[in-house]
Amino acid sequence: MIIHTAIIGGVERYIYMLLDTAALEEKQGRTPSIPTWLAPVQVRVVPVSKDYVDYAVKVAQALAGEGYRVDVDDRDESLGKKIRDAGREWVPYIVVVGEREVKSGTLSVRVRATNETVTMSLSELAAKLGEEVKGYPRTEPTLPLLVSRRPLASYQL
Repeated sequence: MIIHTAIIGGVERYIYMLLDTAALEEKQGRTPSIPTWLAPVQVRVVPVSKDYVDYAVKVAQALAGEGYRVDVDDRDESLGKKIRDAGREWVPYIVVVGEREVKSGTLSVRVRATNETVTMSLSELAAKLGEEVKGYPRTEPTLPLLVSRRPLASYQL
């Protein structure tokens, strides 16, 4: 009888594959990313100022109602810092809302995987998310909806 043990199990191999793929993307000059279904926060809604936080919360609640992990960066920081922090956290979709988005009913969406910003409706974004997470389990978010209500990470101190 031979007992075979592996130092690295199946889950570890899969995580290694994801990180290796991200490292290859970065080596090729692309922005590294993880699959949307795996990201702890799938969409971050960033209002350009405090005036648009209520609209951002409505957008986030609509997406959360469809089972996506969404949050709103309501902190009193510059728009650039909010977007940079979302990028640092590898959030796949960053939605920026301001006066133009409120008036037109569209969203300005920055896609991490392609590093481009596109304009789309809320239903188009939900459909795109649906395609990317199809067949994967949907889990409840474990963090508060508002980023200002979260514990600070070491790089935020």
